[in-house]
Amino acid sequence: MSRELIIYCDESDISGRHFSNFYGGALVESSDLLFVQEVLEARKAQLNLGAEIKWQKISEAYAEKYMSLMDTAFDLMEQNKLKMRVMFTQNYFAPKNLTDDHRENGFFLLYYQFVKHAFGLRYSTRQRGPANVRLMFDKLPDTHEKCAAFKGFVLGLNRSVQFRNAQIMIQPDQISEIDSKEHVILQCLDVVMGRCSSD
Repeated sequence: MSRELIIYCDESDISGRHFSNFYGGALVESSDLLFVQEVLEARKAQLNLGAEIKWQKISEAYAEKYMSLMDTAFDLMEQNKLKMRVMFTQNYFAPKNLTDDHRENGFFLLYYQFVKHAFGLRYSTRQRGPANVRLMFDKLPDTHEKCAAFKGFVLGLNRSVQFRNAQIMIQPDQISEIDSKEHVILQCLDVVMGRCSSD
């Protein structure tokens, strides 16, 4: 399997009037990764946006620059070089029949569903063939033990009928936690998620 799909993941615990539990991902093929990074970094430099890009940092003075950078990100999506997905819950529908375990681990249970379904990985190999998946999570906000258990459940997707039939594989050493300051794709995802969560 020489094809590799890289998915940057982030989450937000913002609870708005209408929506909560935001999870986001940005997918790029490894063959396009360097190009996508270079295009976004060049645009950041051109706009003199040297620091980390974050939704919370947008001010009236920087709004046009942020919009210009995001236009570049959306151009990459239009070229099919980058994909983004955001999942959230609607507050109108109250969860029912939750166990104590569901409440305790709700953050990771929802994150697992996002990883499993957001990009349709089980359908992604029909035309392009088998693929390895590399998952890069923005630093997970919980204990080491809970984060390790979550990663173990994500690795369990390899045993699912859907992933096996699609020839999708996640290797244990291909799940990592990263610092968004060092990853421009994750920074752009943060802006998209921030806009989605500002209801």
